[in-house]
Amino acid sequence: MGEALSGFYGQYQTTLDAKGRIALPAKLRSVKRHPSKKTLLEGNLILTKGLEGCLSLYPEVEWADMQGRLSSLNFTQKDFRFFSRRFYSSASTVSLDRSGRILIPSHLQKEADLQHGLLVIGVNNWVEI
Repeated sequence: MGEALSGFYGQYQTTLDAKGRIALPAKLRSVKRHPSKKTLLEGNLILTKGLEGCLSLYPEVEWADMQGRLSSLNFTQKDFRFFSRRFYSSASTVSLDRSGRILIPSHLQKEADLQHGLLVIGVNNWVEI
């Protein structure tokens, strides 16, 4: 097998099972930031409402980076406050099980109107569902 990717790329079909879980593709699960480090999807992940009706899945390191960038923006602007409320209030911590699946919390399943067949896409630093 070739070298692991350093970012999330591609689009993949997956399904939502009866327990509300989706399997993340092996190519996404193998992504590393640095060759000698663990994969980005090991440990805790943050799943939240994304834009355009999707869900966004962030590795902890990317979530921390996003928090830093958002905290530097002007909180006095109404649009920023609206986005921050939406983004942070829906966030849930999830992790991969031994089969490479994550459990999508029911409130996020409803928010994104998830059905049986789903598209998972890599967006460099995060994954969208």
